[in-house]
Amino acid sequence: MFDVHCHIHETPATLGALDHNKNIVYCVQGTRYTDWDRVAQLKEEYGDRIVPGFGLHPWFVEQVGSGEIPETW
Repeated sequence: MFDVHCHIHETPATLGALDHNKNIVYCVQGTRYTDWDRVAQLKEEYGDRIVPGFGLHPWFVEQVGSGEIPETW
């Protein structure tokens, strides 16, 4: 089973789903550059059960100033 769009990393209570639902692959979507590290960490920790997405949600695009995203990304 696949959850093709979730933000499971945003709420600590929802992270428990990763340990309880081991037959689900989660597509975890980062919504701003400040949560991309957490999305990458989940991929490292859970391997093939996480498909990471790194992007900017339209709600937060205005908050990103020119050059605000680190070059490491």
